[in-house]
Amino acid sequence: MDASNNRFDVIPDGIFALIGLETLCFSQNLLFEWPKNLKLLSALTYLDLSGNNLQNYISDEYGSDHGDMLPDDALCCLTQLTHLDLCDCGIMALPSLSCLICLDTLLVHKNHLITVPALPTSVRKVDVAFNLLATVFFCMNLSLLCS
Repeated sequence: MDASNNRFDVIPDGIFALIGLETLCFSQNLLFEWPKNLKLLSALTYLDLSGNNLQNYISDEYGSDHGDMLPDDALCCLTQLTHLDLCDCGIMALPSLSCLICLDTLLVHKNHLITVPALPTSVRKVDVAFNLLATVFFCMNLSLLCS
């Protein structure tokens, strides 16, 4: 399903009932929060949320907000995902990617990342350009690293 370049500020609930959906593209919309029901789409192989201002304000025990950070369990149920595009989303941190055992392509350029979590061994293509990274990561099977 491609709903890119529209004015959606949330992904409609009806989409999360499409449990067999393999492709979801909501790039260049007005999403401002990580879609919490995304975990229901466990058959997804392609996810593109690029160009949205994905903020998920999480209050800690002291009442502080941590904006621009995706929830720790944001991707845990998307184990079939092969392509993940979160470019230009204004995020400062990625959740664990270790559960994405089929992930081949990770696109996260134009964010505010200072680190990238450990990548699954299946990853072959990564784009981390235009972030705030100060260290380089290395993966034996990486065939392309855009910088």
